[in-house]
Amino acid sequence: MLARPGQNATFNVLQQVIQSMENQDNLFLLISEQNAGIILCKLEFEIMLEIFQASALAVHVTGNGGKLLIQYPSRPRLSSPSNPLLIESLSTYLATMGCAEMPEAVPTTRKAQSEQKESHEVPDICYMSDLLGGITRALTPDVNATASSTTSLLEWKIHGRYGYKAFTTHVLVLTSEEIHAAEGFALARRRGYLSAVYNRRRLSPPTQIPTGSAGSELWLAVLDVEHWITKHLHNWQMTTRMGMRLEVLGQMIASFDSIAISMDNPEQFSRVFLIILELCVALDETAVEAIPLLRKYSPNFSIFSFEPLLLPTLCQMRRLWAVETHLSHRHADANPTW
Repeated sequence: MLARPGQNATFNVLQQVIQSMENQDNLFLLISEQNAGIILCKLEFEIMLEIFQASALAVHVTGNGGKLLIQYPSRPRLSSPSNPLLIESLSTYLATMGCAEMPEAVPTTRKAQSEQKESHEVPDICYMSDLLGGITRALTPDVNATASSTTSLLEWKIHGRYGYKAFTTHVLVLTSEEIHAAEGFALARRRGYLSAVYNRRRLSPPTQIPTGSAGSELWLAVLDVEHWITKHLHNWQMTTRMGMRLEVLGQMIASFDSIAISMDNPEQFSRVFLIILELCVALDETAVEAIPLLRKYSPNFSIFSFEPLLLPTLCQMRRLWAVETHLSHRHADANPTW
């Protein structure tokens, strides 16, 4: 059973469910507002509690170059007497924590000489692990509450068949169902394009752009070209014949121009238009290399015309800045009388 206190599991329901648990029964709870998972196991005279972090911190996810390894549990198992009054208090606390935002649990960072709350970060589970855990340990100062972490981890692994694996499996099943139900995640028809990407040589440009596509197929190609521009375009220019560069860059500009014409979303248009600008810069560099006299002619592009573009990410703004820098240098080198 997976319950979300404060949403579909009220205090009364929680109290009834916990009190009706029989020996060796297990209850899995996701305290979403506190980013905490808790497993209750009913024994003959006590209730075992195991608390862990439900979602990893964003800084750990984004800063990890490989697999993110998380060990469950990270804290010893706790025990509480199976007392009706204690069950009532426990149910009240869990139901309250399930729908309460605790400002003290929100991580903070220091910016501009002041502490700023990271609202996009998951909260700390201190109100579950430290507060609830501390109260539980104070109620039962016995061997179960003071067991070493090594013993507790071993008990976790061998205790029944409804431990943390059942909890994580259940959550993964729900997540998988949501993903399969979402639009744009089915890539079966993109197998040909993905195979071409896989078999493409490292510096080779993505010339097979699906201009007539839409949705995830289109944006898969956009991501592919963006990655190639930022990672491989410069080296490709250095190692490819001039004639080949002019032909390929011209074809890619024409493909993305046809894509941009059909777009009515300003942010999506800006993203595709930035790709066109970067390809035009590469084409201009190649043309000037072939005919140095072109350097004296202005490219007839004004950097002020790019101001309406909607480019929200820092990476995109840096790419646009590189385009503007190139055009500024070209304007400075051009002969104003020509």
